[in-house]
Amino acid sequence: MARRRNRLVCLICDPCDYFAAGLAAAIDAAASAEVVRVADRRMVPDEVRRRRPDVVIASLEPPGEACELIATLGDVPVLVMSWSVREDQAVEVFRAGGRAFVHKETPVADLLRVMDEVASGLTVLPEARRAQRGPGHLGAPVNDAAAQLTPRESEIVSLLAVGLSNVQIARHMGIAHQTVKNHLHNAMRKLGVSSRLALLLHTKAHRLHGAHPSFQGVGASVGAGGSYRLVTGGHD
Repeated sequence: MARRRNRLVCLICDPCDYFAAGLAAAIDAAASAEVVRVADRRMVPDEVRRRRPDVVIASLEPPGEACELIATLGDVPVLVMSWSVREDQAVEVFRAGGRAFVHKETPVADLLRVMDEVASGLTVLPEARRAQRGPGHLGAPVNDAAAQLTPRESEIVSLLAVGLSNVQIARHMGIAHQTVKNHLHNAMRKLGVSSRLALLLHTKAHRLHGAHPSFQGVGASVGAGGSYRLVTGGHD
């Protein structure tokens, strides 16, 4: 969804009423933005069609519902917030098609910047000290042509991108679990990244691989293009 106007329209959906109210007030006080609050997640699609927001802010809690909402909204940019930002959570958010994943204690100025970037088409990653195991060590994106992944490495990366675990990849390909880990390690080394989240986002941003033919339709948005950066600010 392209940004259409100077005044950003933001829709907030959070089951915690006092947090949603405080967030809406903070955004309203700090920026020229129209803020819409929706308490019931089931009403979000209707409100999105009616209000046409530039960005939707959704809570990760309860687990799983944010990813379902992302899938329901399609191309509408969704920024997910949580009291804990772990790499496994981030992987699920971005695999579902989320455009940002930030801590609920992120300073308002940083959140506003992320909102504007998400509305403008960027994907924004959580910073190192808030996401465990790796997002702060993503490494610079490299040219796909220079990566020179082997066919087996490419296949494993594509299966990872559509949502399979190492164990599931091993079963599907008829190889050992450790062999899958070795191939993923080699792929990450060649691409200049050092975590599964980084590998997933590099794949998404650079269209490195489409969905594996055996799993078409799973993990929508993984092949979508776009740029990404690390978001700064916030607390541990």
